[in-house]
Amino acid sequence: MSTGATGTAPARRRRVLVPTLVILAILVGAFVIFAGYYTDWLWFVSVDKTSVFTTELLVRIGLFFAFGAVMALVLGAAMWIAWRTRPDTVAFTPEQASLERYRTGLERFRRGITIGTAVVIGFFTGLTAAGEWGTYLQWRNATSF
Repeated sequence: MSTGATGTAPARRRRVLVPTLVILAILVGAFVIFAGYYTDWLWFVSVDKTSVFTTELLVRIGLFFAFGAVMALVLGAAMWIAWRTRPDTVAFTPEQASLERYRTGLERFRRGITIGTAVVIGFFTGLTAAGEWGTYLQWRNATSF
């Protein structure tokens, strides 16, 4: 028994365990979401109002993608403009020198960080907008009274 073989086994298990747990969590979450929508669909079918369900679902999807995309694009553009207009030279104090090391280290990840941040914030913005489907439909179908 060599110590090299036992030393790599836990690391190998962790490499397999973490993605497995993430995939299982995604599958459980997707099943819960699907079960909720399927139950709603069955109820709307039972009262013969499937058009109401499909309208709600399409509006939710539309609001999610529209507002999520707009937010992601605006945030991505703002981050890009902020990077392009940053000052090139900085007065070096000890604090700024340590910040410059971080900036240099993060420079190679800048594009990924910008895109990732814009997508994540856009996703949450889309979720928030999709939750306001009722207000949107009330506004869209408003009539005078």
